[in-house]
Amino acid sequence: MQSGTDIMHDYLNSFMETNNIDKEYMKYDSKLKNLASRTEKWLSKVTEEEKETFLYLLSKFTYMSRFNIEDRLRKLYSKYKEIEPNFKDTIFLSVTSFGGIYNGAVNILECFEEAVDSEEFISKKNIAIDPLSFFDSFNLDSVKNIVFLDDIVGSGDTFIDFIYRISSQLPDLISGRNLYLFSLINLEKGMDKVNELSVDLEWDIKVINETVEGKIFDNLSIYPNQDIKKKHKKIIRKYEKVLIDKDENDEIYAMGYKKSSVMVAFYYNTPNNTLSTFWKENGDDWYPVFPRKKDHHKFKLKSENPFQEIREMKELKLKRKEFIKKQREKVRRGN
Repeated sequence: MQSGTDIMHDYLNSFMETNNIDKEYMKYDSKLKNLASRTEKWLSKVTEEEKETFLYLLSKFTYMSRFNIEDRLRKLYSKYKEIEPNFKDTIFLSVTSFGGIYNGAVNILECFEEAVDSEEFISKKNIAIDPLSFFDSFNLDSVKNIVFLDDIVGSGDTFIDFIYRISSQLPDLISGRNLYLFSLINLEKGMDKVNELSVDLEWDIKVINETVEGKIFDNLSIYPNQDIKKKHKKIIRKYEKVLIDKDENDEIYAMGYKKSSVMVAFYYNTPNNTLSTFWKENGDDWYPVFPRKKDHHKFKLKSENPFQEIREMKELKLKRKEFIKKQREKVRRGN
């Protein structure tokens, strides 16, 4: 009969096989280096009977190592070249979030640069780390296409806010150019929003990666047996509720942000769309297996107004709605 430790290692091996992870690579990946000990700590807060539920889900978890990301971006770029005849006349922008919230913009750019390093028609001048300074520095008359790089289109909010900010600050950058999106992971809700925006504004944002991830408990390849699915879902919900009950402000993260219910982590961070039991910390009461990065040392605004960022975000959303409304009116008028 296998011991609990042996069972855990079997599931961890399955996790590695699922994600094409080499044992040697684990030494150099901070999220994987101590995975076994972190998994033990994570499981220490659940009952013996419930441990297998968490381990089973871990074995099906999607982990995007740097190599996996580079490989996927390389394939997306190859597909892009097949469908875009003027692929040489392209600039690449990384999707950034509002308000200094950490996302993988810098990491995605680094991975993309590595993925296309051997490509003849891409140089650092094609990759815009800072769109504002990029637009001011270069004559972009010859640019026909803009490719947005994003790690995950979850709720769709980050991408739409980014598009709004770019359109508001740099309308000439977007206008009259073909728009493409390279995204590693797409969730159904987010893609619906992107497609809706594309149709409403007649911008025709072409999504190169058309694969859409569904909620984990709706995936029949993971849960062909409905009784096991119900049992596992009940267990996960119980612990998600316990985590969220500790902080009412985090209610939106129960079962993943806005109930996304996915399981994915990147080598640099874990998106909040993932089940919170995998990434959310709670002192000594809960140790996540793939903790999400925190912004521990955030500079204060000079005004030292704690509500300034909240107001700015609300203003942004109002401006975005007004912007979309005006664009719809333009479309209706045929401008």
